[in-house]
Amino acid sequence: MSNSTVPSKASRRRLWPVVVFGVVAVLVIAWTALWFYAAAQAKTEFSAWRERERQAGRQQDCASLSVGGYPLAVKVHCAGADLEMQELPGYRLALPSAAGGIEVYDPRLMSGEITGPLTISQRGGGVDYSANWNVGQARLRGVPPQFGSATLLFDDLSVRDRVSGGNGPVLAARRFEAEGRRAVGSHDRDGATGYRRCGNAVRARPATSIAAHCPLRRA
Repeated sequence: MSNSTVPSKASRRRLWPVVVFGVVAVLVIAWTALWFYAAAQAKTEFSAWRERERQAGRQQDCASLSVGGYPLAVKVHCAGADLEMQELPGYRLALPSAAGGIEVYDPRLMSGEITGPLTISQRGGGVDYSANWNVGQARLRGVPPQFGSATLLFDDLSVRDRVSGGNGPVLAARRFEAEGRRAVGSHDRDGATGYRRCGNAVRARPATSIAAHCPLRRA
């Protein structure tokens, strides 16, 4: 009796690692499939957002677009970013790269990284303005396209006016921070993500830090 029972218990003990491994493998495969689905949805949503921006008068292009961040985030990376806005007719804004994404544990927070320098130039002309920084970050909180708040952070920011020909920067700050919140009662009727500019944080002399706070309103 004891001789038949002992092998049976030993067999069950040997099977446990196999069962655990099988469950983990199934979970990893399911999570991977879910992540790739979310990545495909992110590309679709990004394309829809660009179309909404185009209809609002803001043309945005990427030399290359990729999605990464596996396994705990979905991040969209845009290399060679170009932007033309109706608020700046005839001008083109260019960035080497910009990336944004969400973490699975906090889907209402979208964070991004902005790589300088930013150049502003007239179509077919030279650079009129440029801005550079060491660290550039953006945070949007809420459900797109109607975000409730937005924050821009730049470390060691320097802005230069190429038109005037001056050697020094027109704005220099060890830390620049701009924060806005959606104004009570504001609505985004056509789905565009434009907000009216408010506040002016530009200073013509170096500063340790600059902060601007204002409500976000529909442009």
